[in-house]
Amino acid sequence: MHLESLIQQQVNIPANSAGPALTLHFAPGETIHTENSYKFTPPAISRLLHATRFTPTHTFQDPHHLFAVTLATAT
Repeated sequence: MHLESLIQQQVNIPANSAGPALTLHFAPGETIHTENSYKFTPPAISRLLHATRFTPTHTFQDPHHLFAVTLATAT
């Protein structure tokens, strides 16, 4: 996902455990990349985890099985 600035602006991000405070300057039309979203089937997640030496421990799904989060442990 990209967010696009509609105006010239300054964004202040306070210091946190990830690093020091930042000030970002955006021009009109400038974008910032905010996330990647990937879709996997349960078998694909299992294969990916096993290939990287993890074992799926539990999968949490919404009632309609549209979203899931898989907990895994290192093996």
